[in-house]
Amino acid sequence: GLLARLIAPAIDRVLDEIDRRLRRGGLEAILPNGAKRRLGEIAGQRRAVIDLLAPTPGERLLDVGCGPGLLLVELAERMAQGQVAGLDASAAMLGLAAAEVGNASGHDIRLVRGDAVGMPFADGEFDAAVVTQVYEWIEDVPGALAELRRVLRPGGRAVVLDTDWGTMAWHAG
Repeated sequence: GLLARLIAPAIDRVLDEIDRRLRRGGLEAILPNGAKRRLGEIAGQRRAVIDLLAPTPGERLLDVGCGPGLLLVELAERMAQGQVAGLDASAAMLGLAAAEVGNASGHDIRLVRGDAVGMPFADGEFDAAVVTQVYEWIEDVPGALAELRRVLRPGGRAVVLDTDWGTMAWHAG
């Protein structure tokens, strides 16, 4: 919505800076102390999402809000055959995803810039989709869900993972 359009340039600048630091000093250059443990948790979360989606060879998969492409590449590797598309509204994120995809040669992966509320795909184009940590940033969640349904074939499946920050509990110690 309007808020997303207003903050998108600032987000792109931040992501460009992250990309610059990653290229200069690797992941260590952007992570605070103790963040390596969290990376393991995130990798475990990606594996759980893929297990829930249960992709099979030959399917057409969509990763909505693909970000830097880590889940996208893992989906392609799990299937071995098939097509995987990554959609993201951020050019900077798609740049990171392109680098990740470039390291995963031999897979049919395409990157598309677009919005979750108006996806540039045909009706029923995908067998399955994943949406992780995306809907929390979207103003029109019912519209995004309707759009997800539109691009999935009849009987298609989706795994949606988002955080309810209003009920989040933090433990320090």
